[in-house]
Amino acid sequence: HHRIPIVKELQNDVHLQAYLKHPNGIYLSIKQFANEYQSLRSTLGSEPSPAIKAQLSSIADESDVVGARLSFLRLQRVYNLNASEMVRGNYLGWLGPELDEADAWKIGETAFTEGDLDLTIQWLYEALAMTRKSEPPIGVGNFEEPVSETGRILALIGRSYLRQGLPDKANDMYTHAAYIDPRDGNVIALKRELMDKPPLTDQPITDVNFQKLCLLQSKLPDNKFDPRLNCVYRQVILPYYRFKQELISVSPYVALFYDVISDLESQSIINFSQAKLERGNVE
Repeated sequence: HHRIPIVKELQNDVHLQAYLKHPNGIYLSIKQFANEYQSLRSTLGSEPSPAIKAQLSSIADESDVVGARLSFLRLQRVYNLNASEMVRGNYLGWLGPELDEADAWKIGETAFTEGDLDLTIQWLYEALAMTRKSEPPIGVGNFEEPVSETGRILALIGRSYLRQGLPDKANDMYTHAAYIDPRDGNVIALKRELMDKPPLTDQPITDVNFQKLCLLQSKLPDNKFDPRLNCVYRQVILPYYRFKQELISVSPYVALFYDVISDLESQSIINFSQAKLERGNVE
């Protein structure tokens, strides 16, 4: 009963509404909820009561945070945004909260996992610049001090360069990273990969026409675009996420949506529901 006036008060807070509409604000809110409830999930263990489990299932967890990081990458590709502007909360003039070095590192790490090496390097260089400002230099022999984050960032940049076919740059990154912290997992992985030479990674293919169409913002496309292809905002879930929409019929209105969820997300839904399905009985 006490939550209703609080919710109404928050809804009337113009600054809060602006915060929650901005991509960075949405991400930071999801991350905050996930972090705060993670300790509760850990305390409850793997077998909470059905009621508590149902309640927790509606609250953001780490998988939602990862999904939000993927949204940054999709958004960046569609609008051709630069990571340095996104970190500062500037989306083509739409200003919002800034991200910190930990956020930039995690988004870069996610891009690396996705095989999007150009974006990986962008985000990691942002993380590197912010990290170097906030921590003292740490070298070999100083392991009793807090371990520097710089080493692992340099190493992951090196691993990205190596997969782009740039071994000289990768080796240079390894030299610096190994001096800072040779025990870091990414540093060790880079050392091994410099010897084993991992295969080159193909960059994700971007639908050029769709990207150009989205970059038009609210302007009408000219004749070089298929008029049936529309780029529209869907503000039900993520106000900044764009779906591909193909208009089939105006009256009655029929449209096809593409790339709404990824193959991994689709498989997760299938895996989640399979155990709950039962064969129907036909009488």
